[in-house]
Amino acid sequence: MKIINGKEISQKIRFELKEKIELLTKKTGKQPGLATILVGEDPASKVYVGSKIKACEQVGIKSYHNHISETASIEDIISLIEKLNKDKNIHGILLQLPLPNKLDADRCIRAIDYNKDVDGLHPYNAGMLTLVKSWDEIVKQKLLVSCTPMGVIYLLKYSNVDIAGKNRQVKSCRQTGIYVDAFKQCNRYNGTFKNTKFERDYKKSRYCCCSYR
Repeated sequence: MKIINGKEISQKIRFELKEKIELLTKKTGKQPGLATILVGEDPASKVYVGSKIKACEQVGIKSYHNHISETASIEDIISLIEKLNKDKNIHGILLQLPLPNKLDADRCIRAIDYNKDVDGLHPYNAGMLTLVKSWDEIVKQKLLVSCTPMGVIYLLKYSNVDIAGKNRQVKSCRQTGIYVDAFKQCNRYNGTFKNTKFERDYKKSRYCCCSYR
């Protein structure tokens, strides 16, 4: 069994991104901007969004954080999203999920400009992903992909792990689409697998673990 050091790989990727962003900013005179939206006071969501803000600082992306009340209506959230869609200083929008009070997350996601949908959850981006036949096509077309499966692919890529013909197992994952998406992209990354095992553990539903044997 090979254990992948995700922290070490993330540091390498952030260093590479910082260099690319510095060159892009010098060339265009514009600094990439990411808007995060946090609705309510969920502790885990606060930590996750905080890590995104910190990552932005490390690589040179300007962070625009929007923290709104748990009592906000879906109309309030969509109004904010529409404002961010029009802001030319913002190139990406991340809506932290889940939303409180059983608010309709899908409706909010559909309101995001698909060109700024960094989570790759907008129906347009999710639909485009089903049309490609290889990982090379995903990269060439610069498709926006959900962060969890994208992270899995980059961990495998940087670790030179050959997954062709391997049995695979994904445990947990809060959103159904995330682990299904992960399998789709792993298939496109390097062929197909002999066997797939799905396991869900809702008590630990904030984590996603993939293994190959």
